[in-house]
Amino acid sequence: MTTQTNNRTDLITRLEAEQTALQAVLRDLPEERMGETLLGVWSLGDVLTHIATWYELATRDSERAIHGRTPALATFQPGRGPRPT
Repeated sequence: MTTQTNNRTDLITRLEAEQTALQAVLRDLPEERMGETLLGVWSLGDVLTHIATWYELATRDSERAIHGRTPALATFQPGRGPRPT
């Protein structure tokens, strides 16, 4: 179970630990398993690509928020994606 925090240092520590753990798993993952189906039609590679894409979007959206702009994910509309800003 995760705990909500607004403490920047705690969040950085948590993110670093989880990224390190994920990278360790990826290093040990055999390439041939990437096409293995995990969730319905999603392969292991699809799930990992989704995680990497989420990190990319979260990074960009954090920058947008820091500069007083609306994060793209905050405007997401199912079936249409984020609204242009």
